[in-house]
Amino acid sequence: MAEKRLADGIIIDMAHTLRNHANVREIPGSGVVDENCQVHGVRGLYIAGGSVFPTSGHANPTLMLLAFAIRLAG
Repeated sequence: MAEKRLADGIIIDMAHTLRNHANVREIPGSGVVDENCQVHGVRGLYIAGGSVFPTSGHANPTLMLLAFAIRLAG
């Protein structure tokens, strides 16, 4: 009979969405995107995702990310 062990499985923790990896900064050398989420030095390339959020909330950010992407697309 097989014994169930936690070490035999892979756990994917989806509770921690990536945030603050594309820092919003006015000066190109100190951040990835400007205040409009446009990537420094790449005209027309925007980041609309959790990586530009400075902090995280207590819940899943999906709705906020969708609103953010729609705003940038408009």
